[in-house]
Amino acid sequence: NEQNNKYNNTCNYNFKGKSLEDIINSSIIKNINELKLIVTSLSNYNKFDIDLPTFQGIFQSALDGDSAQKFHKFCDGEPNIIVVIETKSGCRFGGYTKIGFSSEGDSKSDDFAFLFSLDKMKIYKVRRKMKSIYCYAGCGPCFGEKDNKDFQISDNYLSQNSYVGRANGSFLNMSQDYELN
Repeated sequence: NEQNNKYNNTCNYNFKGKSLEDIINSSIIKNINELKLIVTSLSNYNKFDIDLPTFQGIFQSALDGDSAQKFHKFCDGEPNIIVVIETKSGCRFGGYTKIGFSSEGDSKSDDFAFLFSLDKMKIYKVRRKMKSIYCYAGCGPCFGEKDNKDFQISDNYLSQNSYVGRANGSFLNMSQDYELN
């Protein structure tokens, strides 16, 4: 049984132009520790850098709509995508892919991908050589393999069900099914 959930906000960020204060003052990321959890897990993070990277919002469903078509219009071909989600019940989680998304209908490997739970302050790194993102025009961001998704944001998710996946998917350290949500 997959757990159904409708999402009320999805944000995707790459690393240019957005101030740290804007990120922390968002409705999803609440404080510097939550941001540091994500940033220190990025493939290009250098622990000797004093400054955190800057971010550029490229898609926000609250402003841009909840269709998969719009998500792919803004996000396809963009590397270093961070997806941040908050459910209607207040669960906050997301994922990162270095290689980015596309619409071609294929699972792809990204050894730098990870999932995170802001509520649990936990990172879930991808298992090496596993397919970590599913790229398909019919859904928004999707992490995991085509038939074993860790989470998938559905097309028109405000009126459709989205899915949070299983503990034995592409990512490590999930102790139970639907741990992200």
